[in-house]
Amino acid sequence: MPQVQIRFFLFWLAIICGLLIASPPARASELAKLLPWSVRYSAILWPSAFEMKEAKAAARARDAGWLNKTGCFQQRNEDGVEVVLIDTPLAHTSGIPRLSSELLWRVRLYPPGFSDDQAPVYVDPWDVQTYAVPTVPFASKAGFEMRGDKEMTFKTAAAEHWFDRDIFEGSKRFISHRVYAEDGGFKLLMGPVSYAILNCNDLTPSLSCIGRLPSQ
Repeated sequence: MPQVQIRFFLFWLAIICGLLIASPPARASELAKLLPWSVRYSAILWPSAFEMKEAKAAARARDAGWLNKTGCFQQRNEDGVEVVLIDTPLAHTSGIPRLSSELLWRVRLYPPGFSDDQAPVYVDPWDVQTYAVPTVPFASKAGFEMRGDKEMTFKTAAAEHWFDRDIFEGSKRFISHRVYAEDGGFKLLMGPVSYAILNCNDLTPSLSCIGRLPSQ
């Protein structure tokens, strides 16, 4: 076989192998299985907000005995645990709502095999995760670009381009994402990741969080 043909054969063989090895894109049916809210692995959970400082100190010291004495515990499910939000207080800076580790969120856990008598617990809001999708922005009357509600549909690699361009550089390494095919195009799903990192309360970038906060 001529050398040129061998190189051509190896070139296409490498492409085919790459397609077989690569992880398949998410399908639209998978989105229905997403947890709107979950608590990340290693998050500290408090039965009462009063033990917050002591429990955090015990966790930093990796002192399991001390942590147990506070009545608090760490979430050890690597895939996260589903929660329903009960109370989500926010701090306000210059009129903009922000998450604060000093204002714990009250949630109800739904771990695998949960019982009906599961009591609500408190968690640092930075440990609460959700998903997000990019949306089509619109221009305000003042000419500013605002977040829209309509989910974006991309053509092939344009979804990755949006992520590289619109997500803040310092946040990218914390946000897992994947592209999936739907309605003749491609869509981008980000998460699970901290609600705070997604900047769900900001005006940019234009995205919509799957998890919705209860009415304040």
